[in-house]
Amino acid sequence: MTARAYDTAAELTFAIEDDSMCPHNVGAWRLAVSPEGATCTRTDMRPDLTMDIQSLSSLYLGGMSAAVMAGAGRIHPHRPGAVNDTARVFRVDPEPFNSFGF
Repeated sequence: MTARAYDTAAELTFAIEDDSMCPHNVGAWRLAVSPEGATCTRTDMRPDLTMDIQSLSSLYLGGMSAAVMAGAGRIHPHRPGAVNDTARVFRVDPEPFNSFGF
């Protein structure tokens, strides 16, 4: 979470509910981002939203909309505005594009 760039300053608490490959990822995390960098630490705070590791991975790469994922039941918000805040944190411009079909 700290290796990518972020365009905005924000804080977001999220919970990972499933990661069969790396079970140590399961739990709540506090992500604080800014254009200068990011920190991501385990927390006991109530999460703003819950998702599985596949959903977080899609958000991290910037190719999937948080709103679309929430509409599909892949992201579960626990407070008003959590999906919009998540979309803002993980937004990238330009969006990823694979020019090779396979």
